[in-house]
Amino acid sequence: MSRHNRKIATILAADVVDYSRLMAAAEAPTLAALKVRRAIFDRLVDRFGGHEFGSVGDSLMAQFGSAVDAIECAQTIQREIAALNDSLPTVQRMFVRVGVNLGDVIEEDGALYGDGVNVAARVQALADPGGVLVTASVHEQVKNKFAGQFHYLGPRRVKNIPDPVVIYALLAGPEHRARGVKAARRIGMIALGYLLCAAVIGFLVWLVARRFHSPDWTIAAFVTLAAIGFVIAMRRATSHVSLGAHFRRVRVLVAASAVALAIAAVVWVWRDVLWPTSVTIVRPEPRSQPAVAVAAFRNLAGDPKIDWMSEGIANLVRDGLAESSHVVVVSPTRWQTVLRNAAPDESGVVDVFTAASKSGIDYVVSGEFLAAPDGLVLTARLSDVTVGVEIAPYRASGLTAQSLLGEATSLVQMAKRGLGVPHTETVASFSTDLAVHNMAAYEAYLSGINYFLRFDYRAAEQSLRVALRLAPDFQMARYRLAHVQVASGDTEAGLATLAEIPDDAPLTRRERGYVAGARALFARDAGRAQAIYSKLLREFPYDVEARWLLVLAYDVAYEDESAVSQLRVLLNQEPQNDYLWSYLAETYLRLGKFDLARQALDRYLTYKPRDPFGFTVLAELDQLSGNLDGAAGHLAHALELQPDFSTARLALARNQALRGRTTDALTSLNTLTTAADVPPAVRIDAAFDLSGLLRGSGQFAAAARSLADLQKQIDKEYVRAAMALAQRGEALAELGQFKRATTLIDEAVTRAPGAPTRYLFARARLQLKQGDAAGARATVQRITQLPPSQDGAQDEVLVREDANKAARFMSGIIDLATGDTVRAAATLESAVALPGYQYSNYKLGLARALLATGRFRDALAAARAAASERDINDIRLDLEIDRARAVLLEAEILDAMGDRSAARKRARAFLELWHASDPGQADRVRAEQLANASTR
Repeated sequence: MSRHNRKIATILAADVVDYSRLMAAAEAPTLAALKVRRAIFDRLVDRFGGHEFGSVGDSLMAQFGSAVDAIECAQTIQREIAALNDSLPTVQRMFVRVGVNLGDVIEEDGALYGDGVNVAARVQALADPGGVLVTASVHEQVKNKFAGQFHYLGPRRVKNIPDPVVIYALLAGPEHRARGVKAARRIGMIALGYLLCAAVIGFLVWLVARRFHSPDWTIAAFVTLAAIGFVIAMRRATSHVSLGAHFRRVRVLVAASAVALAIAAVVWVWRDVLWPTSVTIVRPEPRSQPAVAVAAFRNLAGDPKIDWMSEGIANLVRDGLAESSHVVVVSPTRWQTVLRNAAPDESGVVDVFTAASKSGIDYVVSGEFLAAPDGLVLTARLSDVTVGVEIAPYRASGLTAQSLLGEATSLVQMAKRGLGVPHTETVASFSTDLAVHNMAAYEAYLSGINYFLRFDYRAAEQSLRVALRLAPDFQMARYRLAHVQVASGDTEAGLATLAEIPDDAPLTRRERGYVAGARALFARDAGRAQAIYSKLLREFPYDVEARWLLVLAYDVAYEDESAVSQLRVLLNQEPQNDYLWSYLAETYLRLGKFDLARQALDRYLTYKPRDPFGFTVLAELDQLSGNLDGAAGHLAHALELQPDFSTARLALARNQALRGRTTDALTSLNTLTTAADVPPAVRIDAAFDLSGLLRGSGQFAAAARSLADLQKQIDKEYVRAAMALAQRGEALAELGQFKRATTLIDEAVTRAPGAPTRYLFARARLQLKQGDAAGARATVQRITQLPPSQDGAQDEVLVREDANKAARFMSGIIDLATGDTVRAAATLESAVALPGYQYSNYKLGLARALLATGRFRDALAAARAAASERDINDIRLDLEIDRARAVLLEAEILDAMGDRSAARKRARAFLELWHASDPGQADRVRAEQLANASTR
């Protein structure tokens, strides 16, 4: 029988700082350094009367009967590690964080559980490298018994603990305070050096500005940038030195002083620019790099059949202006947001020009067309909205509906003259000529763009196909159609559509760059796409579409920081573009920058307060923060706003899976995969999630079928075609259908879009399942010999890490299968410690090897870790099968340890997960044996 009792204990939790980075840099020295620090930990815990438990990898845990003993042990550990680090080069130093908590724990079989343990681990994560944090319960016990001093840090919220935890920092000894003083002096020297350099550079800027008669704001702009740089420099200086808890107030003081000084400098230098003491009336002159919006032309002709021309003329003018490298053209998305958020005056009329000026727009091209006895009359103007002056008027009469569109070229010329654009720039009229001679095709083209911007891809494709049927040479309609097809999940069709555009098609340089960039982007040639769009932006630096496509090219390469940088440039140019704010929020979520994601999301919801997508992203933010119930609430609200919003439906299904509502999740995912009105990309995502959950519950036939039913659609997407084949093969292998499984996995290896590590890993597992250890070893050898990645040095490092980890793991599994259990355990322990992606739950394999060597307690700890392991940033439903099997392995380990009662409980827990499994599954049979075994 298992021993199970509650007690109050002092828990000391320690963890190595930046362990993954150190392992990636130098694996063998890091493991050696970790062993040295573990030896220090073990020795000191024993000296101070503690007992180690639950230590795995770089995480160390111990319990003490006395809070004073625990604190003295923590202090001594940090003192000895600090002395050890002092003798090492900076890059080889390994620091430890320590947290201590006194609380209620549950003891079972020598292991401790409960909030007392969890709080210690969470508090440890908040400590500085080399620091010790304690909870209020510990402080209360030791404050009159311990010679050291504590610094009150106040209540802090920690993950999965409902109430805030009050925390104290153990102040460092004299030798550590000396280091803090030295670090503070270093910060002062950095600040002084920065200010001296800024003063010298500022003087040079002033000399140059005087020599070339630069505008008044030149010096003010330099001081602003220098002030911002000073704040950043001080922030980096304080974050790269170890001040310790005793000097933590220095960091706050430096930050506050830097910000105050920067604000004072900026206000001082801009005072005379923004608030001059004397006012002079200046006749408006064309601005350099002006922001120009093109409003829809009003139809005053009384003929609703030509309503579409309102946006048709505006779109032609917008495209014509975008061909200039001297004009910042406001996108339709930003302009619509400006109009949507413009406040009416007391009479209820919206002053469009005032709204535009407040939104950072300099000029607006506007106009109207009306009926006259001799035909249509077009009047238009370029207005400087900042001062309310009409710069350039235009009028044309005697027009037909067809010739009305032809006036777009003249309108572009009028606007360029008013803006002072150099006369050397010509106006290309390809689009205008096509619109004039193919009015119906251009009307369909505009409808397609409008549907695309509203994410109605089916209607967008229909409209664009109509445009191409009416005007087969309308190449930009073909380009837009390719984008719609890719957005719908049919990359193969998108590439084929682009291939139909001739190299000598009558396109502008900008449009030709769009086509070339799309060909690279859709083929996932991220480097080439980035080069094309970057070149395009050097010629047209304010082209919104080109910069947006550059963001997508960075996304394809998983270069999120670069994507954020380009999004920031776009938002400086398009601050009211709601879609960009939503995309920025999603990118920050991927980077784990939750505060910045929430700021971007708040800005998005300011422009679209009732948009279901905004609440879906809010749900993702709550979910990543550990608030699953809050996430479910946001998703429910999103679906109230739009019940058929498939993105929210998919997110809700994943949320249900995370909350343990597997049956609901399976129902939701099954509905999404079979619904005809769901976009293909969402159906594919749902099919992969459904397959993962079905395999996790032992339903392998249904898992294989869920992907097979969508394989044709997945093939069109191209990127995940190989993954679908491999997962189908692995499911069929569980059913003993080895021949079909081999065919599918071999095809996956052949069709891998990049390094085939994942699919070679699947092949090795299949070979081992069939008893072919030699074949499996040969496949592992092939993994280690994969050629370098062609996507750059950073990608090569990641690909090599993944391959090394996978090869090491499979080598250990093969050793285990061939009976070399000791070697298997050692190999698998090192595989788990290596950095890199895991293609199965590697801790599960380690637990099996430890069980085979008779290391029952270590095996049990590894199995429990495998069962509970989940990264909320990447929920990996494909690993549900390993999480379930880890529960069964727990039962087997407990049975081997003689704890039949606990083994029965875990076996029954596994059977609950696999209650609907395929008949005759060996795992289920084994679980039933354990669940029904006698406790004698």
